Amino acid sequence: AERQRRLKAGSLFSVAGVADPIPLTGRPFDQTVYLALLTRSGGMKAAGVTGPALTIRAGDDVIHTVTPDQMISLVSQAMTWLESIMATSWAMKDAIAPFESGIPDDFADDTHWP
Repeated sequence: AERQRRLKAGSLFSVAGVADPIPLTGRPFDQTVYLALLTRSGGMKAAGVTGPALTIRAGDDVIHTVTPDQMISLVSQAMTWLESIMATSWAMKDAIAPFESGIPDDFADDTHWP
């Protein structure tokens, strides 16, 4: 439940050329969208597109139009964050370092999570 709460809440990601960090959430639907955007970004980059050509609605309902390189950076950061949330929850569940004692009593404390 804590893992799902954190994925739904999302995180902030900084992208070169964008003034403010962009908030993204990590729900299953979001993950599918990010993978599609990453694929499209790679194709556009390969085709030589360098200007703002891709849009994404952020977790705060703001629409951002970014370049393929910016989208690749944004989505790559989001996917790395998602993977780290998953890895942390699995480590707690499986009693793997640094959670050798299993799920801590204060498992929701931010100190345990990326």
